[in-house]
Amino acid sequence: MAADRTKAESELVAGARDLLAGKARAARVRLLNATKADPGWGLPHALQSRVYLDLGDGLIAETEARRAIELGVPANRVNHLIAHALLLQGSPKLALAEAEEARVAPRFSGYASRIRATALYRLNQFEPAAREFDRAIALAPNARGLWTDVGTFRFEVGNIAAATQAAQNAIRIDKRDVRANIL
Repeated sequence: MAADRTKAESELVAGARDLLAGKARAARVRLLNATKADPGWGLPHALQSRVYLDLGDGLIAETEARRAIELGVPANRVNHLIAHALLLQGSPKLALAEAEEARVAPRFSGYASRIRATALYRLNQFEPAAREFDRAIALAPNARGLWTDVGTFRFEVGNIAAATQAAQNAIRIDKRDVRANIL
């Protein structure tokens, strides 16, 4: 079967729209269609990795990100996703190494900083985690998921007022953020 890049591109665009709209399951189907239409194209795999992160499946997210690299996506454009996937799999030390600033493209620095902060927090390194969360906020203050992670961290260290403010920020960015609403 010949690759159909036009169909793959169409499905990729629709999947990206669904992902941005918070419709991870719909995005997953669209991106699966894109990978079927053009199996040798890495970009749909990179986006599929992001979808699986939203769905909480670190193992498949890591597999998709590594497949994207195999198909030509530069590693520095997906290492932050691999780091997040490793974090979901319970490996904060590996996540920290994968999210090193030098391994991540500058446009993903805020995301990588958030992952480093969460990894440091899970390793009970609270002061470095707080600094890294502050850096993530400075780099990407409106990133989905950031304020929920910040709020969870602040709640755990006993700063309830700051946790409440972080939860409000998270809900302002994404009203459907279940974790923020619980926080």
